[in-house]
Amino acid sequence: MENTIKLIALDIDGVISKSKGAFYSGRIVKLLAEMNDKASADRSLPPVTVITGRPGTYVESLLQAIHGFAPAVFEHGTGLYNPKDYVFKAHPDLICLDELENLKKIINRTLVKRGQAIMQGGKDYSLSLFSRDKSITPRLKELILEAGGKLCGSFDIIYSSDSINIIPKGFHKGKGIDFLSRESGVPLEAILGVGDSEVDIPFMVKTGFSAAPSNAGDAVKKAALYCSDKSLAEGLEDILNHFSLIN
Repeated sequence: MENTIKLIALDIDGVISKSKGAFYSGRIVKLLAEMNDKASADRSLPPVTVITGRPGTYVESLLQAIHGFAPAVFEHGTGLYNPKDYVFKAHPDLICLDELENLKKIINRTLVKRGQAIMQGGKDYSLSLFSRDKSITPRLKELILEAGGKLCGSFDIIYSSDSINIIPKGFHKGKGIDFLSRESGVPLEAILGVGDSEVDIPFMVKTGFSAAPSNAGDAVKKAALYCSDKSLAEGLEDILNHFSLIN
């Protein structure tokens, strides 16, 4: 296959790592760092970056580990981090931050302090919640809507593989990959997107190349051009091999 991939955009949880709180594979971190070192020396090679729901500061840390120099998307497309000039940039279309802060206070006062949910820290443009009691997870969206009332009308409330995300309406990773394409100067058709959960589909269907590890959901596999028969970091390595990005 002729290599026309100019940028590799990876989801984190379920692709590079197993889940939140899980250890990274030293092998995959080393591999991605080596790829970025080669891409830095030879600009004909595609660098590796991430597109994730994680906070910007988390993305900054991960890019340091994998020697990333290309811009990266955080918080489901609401923000972009550029390691070259250390700039964390909100998407220009982003509004309703006052409503987000008010909703955060309400959720903290109700669901979090009552022990029904854990709020992921460090986010500026969205919220992510985890259930302390897994039996509550299916009802978590209902509880958020009940607590937030009319404020929730400004947001999309979406489940991912291990959390529920409260995102300003109209924002998703598809909008994020558009943002990344503009900021990096790499056209969408020259990007390889790799994801595992349904929140990744909006960006995977926009990239010229797409793939999923075996742990991905059925809908994600259907959206991907290539599906690995291996999971997580092993699946990612297989995907990179499939697209002739590593030897």
